[in-house]
Amino acid sequence: MKVILIDGARKVVTFEDVKYPFSCVVRTAQNGLRPLHNPLQVHVSTNADGSDGKPVMPAVFPSGMWNVIDVVPGNNGDLGPVVIRTDAHQGLRVWTLDAAGGYDHETLEVVEDWGYELHADLDPRDGIYSVGCMHAMDSDTILEIAAAVRAALDDGPVGVSVA
Repeated sequence: MKVILIDGARKVVTFEDVKYPFSCVVRTAQNGLRPLHNPLQVHVSTNADGSDGKPVMPAVFPSGMWNVIDVVPGNNGDLGPVVIRTDAHQGLRVWTLDAAGGYDHETLEVVEDWGYELHADLDPRDGIYSVGCMHAMDSDTILEIAAAVRAALDDGPVGVSVA
């Protein structure tokens, strides 16, 4: 099985001995980059079926061994031209919301958050930030790695190893 390697710092993605620049800078309450009481900043988990879940604080692409599910067209905006979908998921704590709809406080409840992908983010409002996905630094990068992954999928499964 061919494997996409993601380094521990989540800055380099390697596939078939080619290194690609990526980023996974996540704005959280813990690092002070996500305002708590702004309803526009609330992120909800993604359920296994792709539907919206509960309010959570986003986290970086989870460590472990995962699988590529598919390579699909993006939207040329916050997903870029193509998306490499994976089965990566992790448990995140649910947050309660305040009266305005912003984050209030973290609870003890944990939900599985799915939907971690590799894609470009061409929306200038997002800058370098992610809600956990690996972001290619430009369209050419994601198109190149997606073409290689798509071709590899024709020969069998493709894994994703995150240090």
